[in-house]
Amino acid sequence: MEYSRMFTRSVLSANCSRPLRSLSLDDLRKRSAFEPSAVVNELRFRKSRGAKRFLQSLLTGAAPQRALSRIEVCDEATLRQRWTALQINLCHHAELPGKAAQIRQAHLHLAAIQSEWVRRRLLEPNHDTWLEPATTAGADNPRKGILASLGYALSENRSAKERRWLLDAILTTQLPPVVDRDYVESWGEPSSKERFDKVIRSLRGFASRAYGVRGREIAREIWLRDAVHLEKNWLN
Repeated sequence: MEYSRMFTRSVLSANCSRPLRSLSLDDLRKRSAFEPSAVVNELRFRKSRGAKRFLQSLLTGAAPQRALSRIEVCDEATLRQRWTALQINLCHHAELPGKAAQIRQAHLHLAAIQSEWVRRRLLEPNHDTWLEPATTAGADNPRKGILASLGYALSENRSAKERRWLLDAILTTQLPPVVDRDYVESWGEPSSKERFDKVIRSLRGFASRAYGVRGREIAREIWLRDAVHLEKNWLN
């Protein structure tokens, strides 16, 4: 996650990014040491023989191929739960010695999930992969938005470390199909300033709506602290 954070800081400060699709195969090989899941995701869209060989070399021995293929038939709720579980697992094991193989496998599964989300977002909005209907306030205020869909919910009783790891991951991941295409597109591309601003606005919006509401004081404080943490760690 540290390389992704450093990369995104430069993106945010410059208000621009260099998408992986613009990188040569040699550059992708270098990047794969730091962002294997992002590189796998990019390679799945490339048609050259070299890209296919490189993708196969990354996947071979790192994750059971049948497990990756099952992602395509996995229902959307389970897929989101799997993404969250993988991220929480990485949160607790990413810095432990002797976990390199497990971490690599988790990144490859995450890449496969993200590729599947890109495919599913191209499906018609009335398809059952678009799970959450909008509230009466419209698609800008869904019952279960991006953050909750990807595990960031105070009802989950997650630690500060887990919540902030999930927020970091949400800043850089491909998003699942939630509500409709316009809603997903309003969150911007992975590692973009638009995505960062959307996450910060969401957290501060939660806190604002909780202001003065009895019993929501702790929740409001948590949302504000998480927003300040992101601003401190991604903008400074």
